[in-house]
Amino acid sequence: MINYFVISCILIIVTSAPLGFIVYWKNKQPITNKLFFALTLATSLWALGVSLEVITDSKYTALLSARLFHFAVIFIPILYSHFLLSFLNLNEIARRMIRFSYVLGIFFSFSNLTNFLVKDVRPLPELNFKFFIEPGILYVPFIAMFFLLPGYAFIKALQIFNHYTGVRRNQVR
Repeated sequence: MINYFVISCILIIVTSAPLGFIVYWKNKQPITNKLFFALTLATSLWALGVSLEVITDSKYTALLSARLFHFAVIFIPILYSHFLLSFLNLNEIARRMIRFSYVLGIFFSFSNLTNFLVKDVRPLPELNFKFFIEPGILYVPFIAMFFLLPGYAFIKALQIFNHYTGVRRNQVR
């Protein structure tokens, strides 16, 4: 049976990583290009790991894959927020938030080595997944970070949007 979820993960991998590499390769100097490349790489690693998790027959491989792809997932909202704030030239204003988000990322990365973030994996046949994560006690705070950090950056983008004109306004849009 075709697993459309895995197909979508493969599409993410073959589009995200090359796009990030192209942006970085064309101009390696700007911090926004470096952050965009890191973001697309983290997104590709997440897609690879989650696809392996749901198709493997081995519980051990599924758990290892879940823990490995969570290292990438932890940094997706952090890299996205940092990228957006850099793109909007708000690095200086949001410096504390950016530093705090990386500290949170390191905390969740260490938590990922234990059962606190990903407790285990279990079969999820109703979604055609051989295995899927069973969240640990820190998963709710992690999900909160996952949505709050990009939400903060998005609100900052909305606040500054009206100050831009012309081409820059279209870039932000």
